Amino acid sequence: MMHSVQAGQQLLHYQVVEPIGSGGMGEVFKATDSKPSRIVAIKLVPLAVQHSPASRFGRALVETG
Repeated sequence: MMHSVQAGQQLLHYQVVEPIGSGGMGEVFKATDSKPSRIVAIKLVPLAVQHSPASRFGRALVETG
């Protein structure tokens, strides 16, 4: 499967480690965050999905959780 980013790629202060999964809402990657140093999950969502009501609801849950 072709991913939008590759292991080792830098995204802001995150370094992508490996893909975790993908689905209708986007791709999820394991990454390291350098500010502070920790392991995180990054979800990359296509622009078309970012503007859907379901996406906005999910984003609100992440921001408040």
